[in-house]
Amino acid sequence: MIFYSSIGNGHISAAKAIRRALLDRQIGAQVVLKDIRSFMNPAWRELDERLYWFIATNLPECFDALFLSFKRRGNQTATLSDLPNDYPEDQVAHYLQALAPDAILATHYGAAQVLGTLRGRGLLSSTRIGWLHTDYFEGYFPRISKRIDRTFLAHPDLEARWLAAGVPPDKVVTSGMPVDVPTLERSVLRRGLRDMGLATDMVTLLITTGREGLGDAVTAIDSILHACATPIQIIVVCGANTACRAQLVERAQHLPDHTTVVALGLVPHDQMVALIGAVDVLITKAGGLTPSEAFALGTPTVLLDVIGGHERENAEMFTRSGMAVRASDPTTIGNVVRDLLESPPKLDAMLEAQSTFRRNMRIDEIVRFAFDDRFTPIELPFDFGAEDGTPVDDVDEALARLDVAAPADIELLLSYSTARSPQRVVLENPFGHIAIRLGAVVYSANHIAKPTSDPNFLQHLDLSDYLYGTVRPSSSQVHTNTYGMAYGRETLGLRVAGVDANRLEAMRSEVIRIEDEYRRGVLHWDRSRFNCADVVGRILARAGWDDRTRGARVGFPAMPLDVFEAARTVFTADPSLRIDLVAYRQVPGAKASYRFSRFPLSFVQPLRSIANILRDRANDPLESTVHHQVGSVRGDRRLTVDILRSPASDSKRQEQTRDETTIERAFLADLQRLISVHLDALSFNFELRSPSRLDDEFRKLVEGAQELLERAVAQIDAIGSPNARRLREMCDVILSIQLRSRVLDVQTIESARSSARFRAFRSRIRQTFEGFAASPTWRARVWSRALRWRVSRLAALDTWIGGTDEAD
Repeated sequence: MIFYSSIGNGHISAAKAIRRALLDRQIGAQVVLKDIRSFMNPAWRELDERLYWFIATNLPECFDALFLSFKRRGNQTATLSDLPNDYPEDQVAHYLQALAPDAILATHYGAAQVLGTLRGRGLLSSTRIGWLHTDYFEGYFPRISKRIDRTFLAHPDLEARWLAAGVPPDKVVTSGMPVDVPTLERSVLRRGLRDMGLATDMVTLLITTGREGLGDAVTAIDSILHACATPIQIIVVCGANTACRAQLVERAQHLPDHTTVVALGLVPHDQMVALIGAVDVLITKAGGLTPSEAFALGTPTVLLDVIGGHERENAEMFTRSGMAVRASDPTTIGNVVRDLLESPPKLDAMLEAQSTFRRNMRIDEIVRFAFDDRFTPIELPFDFGAEDGTPVDDVDEALARLDVAAPADIELLLSYSTARSPQRVVLENPFGHIAIRLGAVVYSANHIAKPTSDPNFLQHLDLSDYLYGTVRPSSSQVHTNTYGMAYGRETLGLRVAGVDANRLEAMRSEVIRIEDEYRRGVLHWDRSRFNCADVVGRILARAGWDDRTRGARVGFPAMPLDVFEAARTVFTADPSLRIDLVAYRQVPGAKASYRFSRFPLSFVQPLRSIANILRDRANDPLESTVHHQVGSVRGDRRLTVDILRSPASDSKRQEQTRDETTIERAFLADLQRLISVHLDALSFNFELRSPSRLDDEFRKLVEGAQELLERAVAQIDAIGSPNARRLREMCDVILSIQLRSRVLDVQTIESARSSARFRAFRSRIRQTFEGFAASPTWRARVWSRALRWRVSRLAALDTWIGGTDEAD
């Protein structure tokens, strides 16, 4: 089973190349290709694809900002299952259960993410899952690799990044990019140029920018003609961009004698790769597959900055490795091509880098994984995580990595409330537990300790046993209640570095004093007067940190959550201390008796407690500020460490605000640029006084500028930005100012406004709005709100254009 995504041809090409390799290895094997987007709601699928290409082609700054936001969200979410998902997991699961494949491969990250989520739910446990990453950037994708069996990467540099991110070595391999390219010599492939009326002995360039035919091919050709004085022939694959092809056909009739331009439309893949292998230089955008095909064929490559985001990061990787060079914009392409062709050392260095890339292409790694019947996903032991059972692996290594990322002199450990079965309110102990670590030792109050049998009131454990131990330290310990916490509950760790040695010594002396009072019978556990929160508070107070909570001041019993947050406030106020918040995640699949975990409650915070009770899943504001997390994936005993965010940013609100600000600024920059382009064209036609041309340009202005405005604002609405209204107002002001800044012929505008074409356009907008308003999906409702506002703005613009009062 191979999942691909139809949003880009690269995913399809890679899937077909893998299928061919599989069938070459084992004749008669059944290989099913499936578009992961086929599981989407059909209406949203079409809208989503149009919106993607609209933003990618018209709003480069917005596309970059959204891409950075996309990566940040993926890195900062506690679990990838919480990320928005367009592919219904249950439908995918039913499909796979009916198909019952031996192995599943994905050539798109979205499919791999869904498969990892299904594995996390305990499904597909007997089916091996692999993913080919068809791009050349990291993002949050190593987190996907931790949840599946194998990830195939196109370059050794990517494998090094995956390993540095904590992906186990057996889960990642450099396979190169699977491409289906001809094996014929370049001289043989060049003979195919004759069929296009081209010479085989002339410098030949190929320009292709994907199925959509993106970019400014006319400007690129003019730049090449200006920079290259030698005879040259250029093939341009325009894809579905018929307007571009028509422009090039017209432009080809006015070229110098030594230049030939051939414009093609949609070209089959086998013909495209044959062209790539035949030409002297390929000029293309930085997708994952087309440049890889060029590298495999040994074709010098120039990259266009057409689409930002992931393709911009691909381009950085290609240029850093020397496999390609980049042109900053279409006007500089000619100089880049000329310098490359006229510099044999540069050309040789590029071809050598591409040769290294080819030597790393090992598609047999993917084939071996697919057909390896001996390979099965890791199955957990029957006693995994149970008392006296099998513990997690690599505890010491994982905690050592955490110590490097988040060093600490002391650590407060807030463990959630836990139960044997799901409960809205955990009756046994809804308030959780708190302990303190001083240096290497965790001190945790033992509520069932008795002086006659237990020498200490406080447990003295190392962190690994406190969180991941399965062997009872003493007879009065309770698994997942006083040790082995991670097998039954979540735990937050507040790590503090930079603590003065005198304060550390004072806290240790307080521990000794508590133990002495316990042995003398002066001190004993009391739920209301001396519980775990009181213990930690007393130890901190000895060091001079006053953590008295609101509850303590009014006589309520001390609560673990209140003590934890009060201490965090005190520590954060001290600039000499470094604070890191760590989440020790509950181990999935553990067979401990306590298996259900809830965020701890507090009497002093009733509204917050009620909100956490009503939520089906924990997402308390405190959890959104976690810097690091330690956890594992279902079916794997190994622990991993994830860095979610920098300690310098201590609130989700700050992160979200920064994302919104970046997107707003990017949107306004794109808006100003596009409106300027539309209005320049409009002013040009005013000078021509051509009503028919003016009518068309006026329609373009309204469709381009207004559609740009509402579509982008709809995206701000979709992510819940509180600044959407202010953004609309700013855009409206920009549009109005730029429109009014032109000296327009009111009579000519009136003729365009009253034309049948413009009235039909407005009618079409209203019909579209009504169709989306009737859709039950939430995304359609978001879009309908945007369209409703769009109609009102068009009406307002219509009124303004028809007016004659300049002051208005």
